[in-house]
Amino acid sequence: MDAAALMLLLSLSGAEAVERPRPAPAPHCLDARRIERSRQIAPDSLLVLAGGEGFRVQLSDACADANGTAPERLLARNGWVCGAEREFAQAGARLCPVRAVEPLDARRYAELARSADRDAAAVPPDATLLDGVDVTAKAPPHRRFRGTHEYCFNPRWVTSWSIVRQEIVVRTRARRSGGHSQYRLELGGACVDLDEAPHVSFVSGVGIGMVCGNAGDKAVALGEVPVPGMTSADARLTRSVRTGSLLASEAGCPILAVYPD
Repeated sequence: MDAAALMLLLSLSGAEAVERPRPAPAPHCLDARRIERSRQIAPDSLLVLAGGEGFRVQLSDACADANGTAPERLLARNGWVCGAEREFAQAGARLCPVRAVEPLDARRYAELARSADRDAAAVPPDATLLDGVDVTAKAPPHRRFRGTHEYCFNPRWVTSWSIVRQEIVVRTRARRSGGHSQYRLELGGACVDLDEAPHVSFVSGVGIGMVCGNAGDKAVALGEVPVPGMTSADARLTRSVRTGSLLASEAGCPILAVYPD
């Protein structure tokens, strides 16, 4: 390989931004000089955020050097990675050909990033897997979960919220939210009483202070929520019962996914 014909773009863990966007040679191409973050989500697959857009980069085979080092750089002519010839991910001294580049929408990118981070937190890279054993103690939830602004928001920085097609859109302080001013929250069902709630509380189910779509994450309606066909006094007495199920104002409405909007 003629190394001089390739441009060393940047480390996948850091980015040197391009001042002005360049026209892509094809709609699916990744501008590697605008990479903001990446992670290896499978031996032959990278998840890359570049210029605010998400991509999955498929490699021709599992990519790591003899020491187990994951890919650190992308190499390509003119900085564009499109899945064409002479495009590589570099892991130590090894060059792994890029096979394909797939653009991802915000929801799919957040889903893959969250899954990869959960897997990394659950099993350390140098761990040795043994036969299963029974245990009686459990690690605190906040030690087994983590989150980033790519797929989580901190309720502390929410400035407003609205219901859009049975989803919640929250506006946040961008400076405190990784540059994101708005997130979309997918709910586990039609939580109709949220439409009437004067206030909503967003709760982290695993105690990390961020809402990411983890188990137990929920939106809780606060304040008096009117129930059709009942007086205000009756509603206060029976808020926990409505068509045989709990109101979101009592049980909370599950949040299944979070991603920048």
